[in-house]
Amino acid sequence: MSHYDLTVFVGTERTPFNLHKSILVEKSPWLKNLIDNGDVEVGEDGQTKTVLHLPNHSVGAFSILIKFLHTGEFAQTENYKQALEVMDMSCTYHAFDLLFPIADQLMSQIEQVDAIACLEISRRVSYMYVGKRSFECFLRKIRSEWTSGKCLTWDFNQVKDVLSQDCLEIREIDLFKAILIWTNHPNNIAHKSKQLPELVSLIRFSSMRRELFEQEVVPSNILSDCDVDQVFIIFDKQRLRTSKDITLRGVIINAIELLDEFMKTLSGSVLFELSIATENGDIVVAGSLSYGMCSNAFPGIPLDPHVELKSGRLYQFSLTCKPNQQSGQTPVEFGLYIREQEPPTLSDSYEVDLGLGVTGTMTHFPVQPSSEGNKVLQNSSWIRNLLFGPVLKEIEPCVIT
Repeated sequence: MSHYDLTVFVGTERTPFNLHKSILVEKSPWLKNLIDNGDVEVGEDGQTKTVLHLPNHSVGAFSILIKFLHTGEFAQTENYKQALEVMDMSCTYHAFDLLFPIADQLMSQIEQVDAIACLEISRRVSYMYVGKRSFECFLRKIRSEWTSGKCLTWDFNQVKDVLSQDCLEIREIDLFKAILIWTNHPNNIAHKSKQLPELVSLIRFSSMRRELFEQEVVPSNILSDCDVDQVFIIFDKQRLRTSKDITLRGVIINAIELLDEFMKTLSGSVLFELSIATENGDIVVAGSLSYGMCSNAFPGIPLDPHVELKSGRLYQFSLTCKPNQQSGQTPVEFGLYIREQEPPTLSDSYEVDLGLGVTGTMTHFPVQPSSEGNKVLQNSSWIRNLLFGPVLKEIEPCVIT
């Protein structure tokens, strides 16, 4: 009988796997490190063996990994969650040859799983082509699953996860209506008082059309009078007022926070288009910026020449984002709906010192701590900041005598 010199207890039920150390230490340097530092026990036959405990792995996923390390054969699994676990284990134990068949299997499963599963796959896989494809499927499936009532089977965290996405094919008003239906479902009604406010806080009311907000949201009495007033203020103040003449040198784009998921759906770059208009609708300036996947710079739209903004006037800012068809990429096949597609809203404004004795009113997007303690934008917007400078004094004429 072959002597096993390694026993691995897997899962919370401590299912034992009797194995040969020599095979594993050759195939996985990380397992070798665990084995070298494992507990050593002496059996009844006087033979020593190493014992490892891996309580966080499932038996099924560990079996797939061990079979691959021993034989080089990949055991297919119909469970996408198990496939994701095997992928994580392959990275952990440096069994990188297993990543390719796992990625291929996940690609074949994407069309068969639901939208929530597609979103989970897109976040956890390490291969861009799998992540891109799974997020495309998420965007395509989420609309029908949300509006057909399948969302009623989702738990609270899944609903919140969907609402946290910045790219959806669903209008904000439709998200709002579905939230009301979900919280009134018999399975969820007991927790409505606690869950409804948290879900409603994820709706971008200022991105709705004003008339829809007035017709659908206000009569529902979901928002307090103060919150309703704040939304109407945002509707009325999607602009900037300068207190003194200043120059606008550029616009910083809030792409770092918002573009990650959007870029997964594209094979090329995106195009930001900026327009600044007066209160009467006269265009003051228009600019654009192409932003690609590999750009590490903080993106912005420089304005050259600089734009002079007159004191006491209101200016309307509009910054849109769309696939850059000029880059030669294939157009997005599905109807991508960007949740910030409306003109950027000003959540607050305040007086700032712009240097050299010049003051102005600047847009402000406040941050608040997330549940993880990180700072996140309270109101998503494509515009992160505006770069101001003083109005340059006219050069004194040169007098020749």
